[in-house]
Amino acid sequence: MSEREIEVTIGETIQVGNLMVTVVDVENGEIRFHVEDGGSELEFTEEFQTDL
Repeated sequence: MSEREIEVTIGETIQVGNLMVTVVDVENGEIRFHVEDGGSELEFTEEFQTDL
């Protein structure tokens, strides 16, 4: 699996392979995503660290 860095805004939807990924919220070191795959939907939260 390859890794790349992209910039998106809250509410923006991007296509990743066959998935449509929407950034729902960013708060307290966590980012929430909504993912759709041709009929299936999933929301998940991922922790992140900033370089601030």
